[in-house]
Amino acid sequence: MITKEDVMNILDLDTADYDTLTGLSELQRRVEQAHGLFTEYKIRQATDRLSGENADNPLYVLTEIDEYIDDKRHILKNAESDLTPIAWNDIEAVTREWLIPHWLPANTVTLFTGQGGTGKSWLTLQVACQIASHAEGMAWGDESYETPKVSESNDSIEQTPQHIVFATYEDEPAEIKRRLNALCYSFDWIAAERKTIETHLHIVDMRGVGSVWGPGLDKHISVTGELLRSGEALRKVCEDIRARLLILDPLSGAFGGNENDRTAVYDFVSSFRGWGDAAKCAMLVIGHLPKTPGVGFSGSTAWEASARAMWLLGAKTDEGNDSEETTYYALQHTKSNYAVKQADILLGKNSNGSWVRCDSIREACEAYTNDKGLTQEGDDDDLANISL
Repeated sequence: MITKEDVMNILDLDTADYDTLTGLSELQRRVEQAHGLFTEYKIRQATDRLSGENADNPLYVLTEIDEYIDDKRHILKNAESDLTPIAWNDIEAVTREWLIPHWLPANTVTLFTGQGGTGKSWLTLQVACQIASHAEGMAWGDESYETPKVSESNDSIEQTPQHIVFATYEDEPAEIKRRLNALCYSFDWIAAERKTIETHLHIVDMRGVGSVWGPGLDKHISVTGELLRSGEALRKVCEDIRARLLILDPLSGAFGGNENDRTAVYDFVSSFRGWGDAAKCAMLVIGHLPKTPGVGFSGSTAWEASARAMWLLGAKTDEGNDSEETTYYALQHTKSNYAVKQADILLGKNSNGSWVRCDSIREACEAYTNDKGLTQEGDDDDLANISL
């Protein structure tokens, strides 16, 4: 039984300092310590109710204990949030790392957006294949992915195959495997590197698991949110295999908070940026365009402000001409904090939905027109190639 004396001994009000921020912080720490005693006591009481002839419903008791544990974890996290300044001379000067030169920075968060059904998941899988194998696949600039020249004084680029965790909320792992089969059919370099890709690409089925970040069980969405158990488990998967990239597809499944709440958005992104820096793991987060024109990501503008890089996949039309013949698909580099924005990558679709790079706008326009024609006609023979 927790007594008043136990609580007062912890608070030690006679020595409390009410007139300084440091003193108030210390008093807050004591209050949290006292809360911790009550949490332990409540857990013991709850477990006692499981014994005897009049035992309570075990499921109800376990849920109650689970809530107490969440409260205790919240207290402990707050207790560990003391800020410590870093001396300038203690900051290690390291070169900027890239998973894809100038496009995908290592150890931080990149957002990848586009209209639903555009083909973001296909392109994401192709990107994953390229990083997982470090093969020379789609060119991302004037030079191919495999051959950029990097000196000790310049930004560094990963030169070996990397482990990737693909956390999917929409497609079952079997569908991703079918798509990999289709990519092997379409691209010789993926077929040649298939064993390496399968060794380094790890699929985590998040369907039914729930968000990795949110207010938590039985808490209102107005609560800013925190890393949930599924998020801790997913981070551990990445850490255990030393993954260099975590793909979240889509954001709407991973983020359980209010996407329009600036504070909630900043907390989510900054938490994963901090974790990514410590774990040496980047994040590629797949999202949808909002209905509001001119905004790059659904929800608060904090998404664009807090991410370090952004991609946009979709149809684009030459300015001054609205005809269908001048419309084409492109991957746009809409934000880059660590490098100059790169030129659009012109793209066309294969019959199975995967992407190929086009050499000119004219070629890209023809590919777009052909894709739209195929979609409207609904040719069963061509559409059957989607799942090989």
